[in-house]
Amino acid sequence: MLVFLVCSFAGFSQGVKSLMDLGDKAFTKGAFDEAIAKYKAAEKLAPENANLQLKLGVTFLSSNRKYDALEYLQKAVQLKPDISPEIDYYLGHAYQERLQFKEALQYLYAFKKKNKKFSPIADERIEQCILGDSLIKKPVALSVNVLGKPINSMYHDFSPLLDSGETMLVFTTARDSTQRDARSNNQFFESVMYSEKIGGTWSEPQHLGVEVNHVAHDGATYLSPDGSTLVLYYGDSRDLFLSKFSEGYKSQYMNGIWSKAEPLPAPINSVGWESSGSFSPDGQFFFFASDRSEGYGELDIYMTKLESDGKWSRPINLGSEVNTPANEDAPFMHADGTLYFGSEGHKGLGNYDIYKTKFKNNRWQKAENLGYPVNTPEYDNYFHLSPNKRTGYFTSVRKEGIGNTDIFVATFPEDIRIDKSSLAIKMRADSIAVADSLLALVPKAKVSDSLLAKNAQKADSLLKTAFVDKSIKSEFSVATEFRGKVLDEEGKPLHAEIVLIDNKTNKMLSRAYTNPKNGVFIIIIPHGGNYGVSSSCEGFLFNSMNFDVPAFAESQTIETAIIMSRATVGSKSTLRNIFFDTGKSELKPSSVGELERITNLLTQYPRLRVHINGHTDNFGDNITNKILSLKRAQAVVDFLISKGISSNRLKAVGYGEERPLATNDDELEGREINRRTEIEVVEVTQP
Repeated sequence: MLVFLVCSFAGFSQGVKSLMDLGDKAFTKGAFDEAIAKYKAAEKLAPENANLQLKLGVTFLSSNRKYDALEYLQKAVQLKPDISPEIDYYLGHAYQERLQFKEALQYLYAFKKKNKKFSPIADERIEQCILGDSLIKKPVALSVNVLGKPINSMYHDFSPLLDSGETMLVFTTARDSTQRDARSNNQFFESVMYSEKIGGTWSEPQHLGVEVNHVAHDGATYLSPDGSTLVLYYGDSRDLFLSKFSEGYKSQYMNGIWSKAEPLPAPINSVGWESSGSFSPDGQFFFFASDRSEGYGELDIYMTKLESDGKWSRPINLGSEVNTPANEDAPFMHADGTLYFGSEGHKGLGNYDIYKTKFKNNRWQKAENLGYPVNTPEYDNYFHLSPNKRTGYFTSVRKEGIGNTDIFVATFPEDIRIDKSSLAIKMRADSIAVADSLLALVPKAKVSDSLLAKNAQKADSLLKTAFVDKSIKSEFSVATEFRGKVLDEEGKPLHAEIVLIDNKTNKMLSRAYTNPKNGVFIIIIPHGGNYGVSSSCEGFLFNSMNFDVPAFAESQTIETAIIMSRATVGSKSTLRNIFFDTGKSELKPSSVGELERITNLLTQYPRLRVHINGHTDNFGDNITNKILSLKRAQAVVDFLISKGISSNRLKAVGYGEERPLATNDDELEGREINRRTEIEVVEVTQP
C-alpha cells in the first residue's frame, strides 16, 4: 500500500511538471493562450503551487487578458512572499491594468527602490499611472461599448472603417481563415470583411472578395466617405497587428464589385515596412505609417501630396510633435482637419493610446491624448470618427470584449457635440433639397424644365450667400461634406460619376461614384471657395452645379438631390459653370473645367448633335440681349471645335430674353436663373 502511494505521488508530480514544461515552451514562443491552458491544467493538480500561480499571473500580463493577472499574482505572494525579485513590478502592472493606479504606484515605487538598475523601466510605468490617475478623475463625457456579435468574434477583429452615413462597416478579422502563419506565433491570417446596417442592426459580416483578399495577411485601413475607395495593406508576416514587409494597395468599388487591388505608387510604398495609410477628406493628401530610415525610430507617420501632374510628392515626416522613437500608426484625418493616430511612444496609460493633432501655423501641434475611457492601459488604436462627431469607432482589448482585439464604439452625448455651424447649413440644405421633395410628392411625374432649373438655380444662389467667410484658409482647413443622391426624372437612382472642380484653378479635386442601389454620393470639399460639381451617367446629359462653399470654423454638411435627363432629342441641361463678365461674351478662365466636361460628353457619344443655347435676363434692350446671348453660345461652340468636336454636330443659338424660366422682377429668384447657357440635344444620328 505504501509503495502504491509513493508511486502515485511520483506520477502526480511528474504530471504537474510535464504540464508546466509545456506551458513554459508555449510562453517562450509567445503562444500565451496555449501556455495559460497548460498552466491551468497543472493548477487543477497543484492549486497551492506558488511558482505555478506566478507563471499564470505573468502569462496573463503578457497576453490580451491582462485584467485576469492580479488574482494569480496575489495568491503567489500569499503562498510565498519572496517568490520573485520582480513581484512588485508584476503587481504594479496588474493593478495598473485594473485602473487601480494608487495601488499600482505603491508597488512600482517599491520595485524601483529595491532594483535601482531597473529604474527606467519602473519610471515609464510610474509615469503612465500618474497620467492615468489624472485622466480617470476627469473622464471624457462619452460612453464606450463593444459592438458585440456578429461584428466581433473570438479572434482578432480590428481597424473599423465606415462610410459617411455609418451604414457600411469594413474591418479586418482573422475569423474566416483556416491557414496559420508559422512565422508569427501560428496566428491565423487576417482578411477583410464588411457588414451593412439594416434597421439599426449590423448584418452578418461577408468576405469582401478575392480581388481584395489574398492568401496571407490582409488589412484595410481606409474607406472613402462614399464607400467607393479602399486602401489595403498586404503582408507576408504579422507581428500582432502590424504587417512586416507590407505595402499599400488600393481598390475601387465599381459596377457592384471591388476592383483588383493595385499597389500604391512610389514614393508611398518603399523597400521598408508600411503598415497603414489613409487619404485626407479631399483626397489631396495621403497619410501613412512607415519605418523608413529617415524616421525618428520605428513606425512614423508621413504625409505626401498629390501634385498637379498626378504624381505624389516626396513624403514628409510629420515631426517630433507627432512621431516618437516608438511606433505611431493608423492615421485618420477627419473632415474638420483633425488627424487621429495610435502611438505607444507618447505619454499614455499603457500600451497603444489614441491621440489627435491639427496643422496650425504651418506646423503640426503637440499630440493630445484622447483620454479615458477611449484610452486604457491596454491596446487602443485604429480610431475612426463619424462626420457629425457623434460616434467614434476604434480597436481595443478590454475585459468586456469578446475575443482578442475587438471593435468598440464611443458615443458622444448629443447635447455636448452639436455642431452649430453644421446645423445652420443643414437648415438651409433642407430648404434647397427641393428636387427630393417634388419627387416624394409626385414620384411618377416628370419635373418640368423650368421648375427644375429654377429650383436648382435657387439652390446655387442660397449656397452662394450662406455664411461665406473667406478669411479661413489652410491646407488642412475645415472640410465640407457635400452629399445627396442622383436620380432620373422618374425618381429612380442612377449609378453616376460625380466630379468636383475648383473653378478658380480649373483643377479636378475629387471623383466619386453613387451607390447604384440608392443613388447616394458623398464628396468632401476641402475649404471655402467656388466649386463646380458635375455628374455624368451613361445615356444621360451631364448635370452641373456651381456654388460658393461656406468656410466655417467647424465641419458642415450640405445635402441636395440631382435630377438627370436622358440624352434624347429635346433634353436640355443648364451649364452652371460657364462664366462671362457682365455684358461680355469672352469665356472666363473658370469655365474651362465645365467646357472640358462637355467635350468629354460629346466625345463619348459621337451620335449626338446639340445646340448651345444662350439666354439673358430682360435688363437692356431685346436686340442687344439676343446678340449677346448668341455670342456667348458661339464662344462655347468655338471652344468645343478647338478641342476636336466636329462643327457639323454643333450650333450656337441666341434666345436673349425670350425664354425666361422665372420672373425678371427679382435678382435672386429670377434674373440670375434666367441668365444661363444650355446644352440641348437636337438629334441622335443612326449608327
